[in-house]
Order: sequence, then C-alpha cells, then structure tokens
Amino acid sequence: MIIQFLLSLIPFLPTRVFADTGCPSGQSQTVLAGCVASNATFLQYVNAILNQNTAYIITVAVIIIVASGIQYMLALGSAGEQGKAKQRIVSVIVGIIFFTLIRFVLSLIGNGLNG
Repeated sequence: MIIQFLLSLIPFLPTRVFADTGCPSGQSQTVLAGCVASNATFLQYVNAILNQNTAYIITVAVIIIVASGIQYMLALGSAGEQGKAKQRIVSVIVGIIFFTLIRFVLSLIGNGLNG
C-alpha cells in the first residue's frame, strides 16, 4: 500500500527543485524535460525526460527493493508474504532492466538519426 502511494507521486515530482527557471537563449522550458532546444524533435524530448527523471526512477526502485526486503525478513516463515515480497523485488529488477533497455534503444535510434 505504501509502495503504491509512493509510485502514484512520481508524476508530481518536480524535475528541478532548486534550479533557476531561466533557460539559455534558443531553449524553452518544459514541465518534464527541463530546458530543451526550441526546435527539438520528439526523440530529443523523450531523451530529455528520461535524463531528467532517471534519478527519481532509480530512487523509487531502491526504496521498493529495501521495503520488500524488510517485508521478506519480517514475514517469519509465512510463505504467502514472502512470495509477495519476492515477486515485488523481481518485478522491480525487471523494471530496471526494461528501463535500461529503453534508454539503450533510444540512444541507438538517436545515433542512427544523427548520422
């Protein structure tokens, strides 16, 4: 329940908490991606969003893994609770692998488009 609540807060996390709001000339401010070139392509926006929010995604993943590890240790032999905690840890690891693959594929696509 706590983990679902934390995950529901992700869209509302600010991308830059203490940074100034002004962007360099030729760039525009976006909500999720920060400062992006005014003539940026869709792929550049997606890369900017991933770059800005990677720290949040990894932080939430680590919190979920730690909470699930604690839940696993406190289950005290209850197979059902241990199974839930184990499944949550596996799901987070699969999510991290999936996120890494997305970033890799986007970098390949970006490199292919640029040259």
